[in-house]
Amino acid sequence: MALSLAEGLAFLHEERWQDGQYKPGIAHRDLSSQNVLVREDRSCAIGDLGLALVLPGLARTPASAPTQSRGPAAILEAGTQRYMAPELLDKTLDLQDWGTALQRADVYSLALLLWEILSRCSDLRPDRRPPPFQLAYEAELGSNPSVCELWALAVEERRRPNIPSTWSCSATDPGGLRELLEDCWDADPEARLTAECVQQRLAALAYPQVASCFPDSRPKACTPLCPENCPSAPAPATVPCRPQQGSCHLSVQQGPGSRSPQPVSTSVHV
Repeated sequence: MALSLAEGLAFLHEERWQDGQYKPGIAHRDLSSQNVLVREDRSCAIGDLGLALVLPGLARTPASAPTQSRGPAAILEAGTQRYMAPELLDKTLDLQDWGTALQRADVYSLALLLWEILSRCSDLRPDRRPPPFQLAYEAELGSNPSVCELWALAVEERRRPNIPSTWSCSATDPGGLRELLEDCWDADPEARLTAECVQQRLAALAYPQVASCFPDSRPKACTPLCPENCPSAPAPATVPCRPQQGSCHLSVQQGPGSRSPQPVSTSVHV
């Protein structure tokens, strides 16, 4: 679930030409557990692009892309308060490079969703009994926090959801999950990973036997996944369809508020 969610956001953010078709980069701006659909195979699809904005790119914006409102106020508008990045809560988002800034805000929201998924992973619990599902910050602020409460917690106090010491995906990289989350919800937007780098980190944790060097995908160097002299990254076709023995197996139990997968026209399927 976590890997497919990161793949979906990375695809959404990416600007690409393929088979003569142009796809602009898009910032979602309302990533929340209510806007993620779960298929029967537990892969995720991102839905509800009602607040999405097309990012500045090399090509003209297609007519079918989400309509972009004009003005700073429209750019600072956000979706679900609980998942708003600190720079949106205190309205310090960089309007000079708003496209990159909105992508970084999406990654913060992604980190909270990853925390919610991992908190229900039985393999990360010593007794293999995950606690009841909780939204990010629900333990600290309850089920309906105000913007002021979120600002005080996430901006002023710089607190984040608790990461238990038992969240270790492998003996070779015991701090991998903690480091990943902390690099995604960093208080400094420029220090956060890109969605592509999150996808690469999760793939390396899920499939350590094929982890290899990846190109840097954020302004500051992404933590290398292998020594500098490692072989080139394998072609996608060589990635196994399931982890081999000894790799990390993540099993997630859905909470009572989970939604059944429904095909919607605004979903991004990867």
